[in-house]
Amino acid sequence: MRRVVCTLAVCAGLVAGAIWVFFNGLPLPVTAADRAALLTARDLEPWIPGFAADAGEESTKKRMNFFLSRGIDTQYVYENLKAPSVGLLCNVREEPTEQDAADSFESLVAATRFSSRLLGFGRLLDSRIPLPSLTEQEDILRWGDSSRFIFMSLGSSKSTTFVARKGKRVFALLLVGPRIEDDGLRRVLLPRLEAISRG
Repeated sequence: MRRVVCTLAVCAGLVAGAIWVFFNGLPLPVTAADRAALLTARDLEPWIPGFAADAGEESTKKRMNFFLSRGIDTQYVYENLKAPSVGLLCNVREEPTEQDAADSFESLVAATRFSSRLLGFGRLLDSRIPLPSLTEQEDILRWGDSSRFIFMSLGSSKSTTFVARKGKRVFALLLVGPRIEDDGLRRVLLPRLEAISRG
């Protein structure tokens, strides 16, 4: 009886582990080539007055995902609540096919637009809440098969989203904080995009 219980416990553990991996992804080692393609908080220091990356917390991880689609995500996350407040998420995703990558690109753009509409619902509860402003631009930096900037502001809060696709790879950046000038955006992004092209 004890052997049966132990066997069931092991099987349950294996099933639970398989479910966790399915929904959370399989961790992979982050390589130097992966890091070269990620925009980090230190890259932004020259472009945001008074900003010091050491004042915040950062993390980098890489996972093979199985939920909804099979792809590999390498992600960098940074948060700094001290003035000037900066939040940064940079993700490079490799899809199995170019069509999957094109779908991911369109989904990211649609999700950003939708988030703006969600923020707008706050005005229904309180008329003093400002409506979000959304601006899309493709001419600041054209790269790969598709690329787009989406700038959003809600009162004093601002965010910059950049999504680009080349072949099977999709690059996504979300910067919450001060708006960086167009030339600065090009200069910090191009080395990362070139690293993706070499990868």
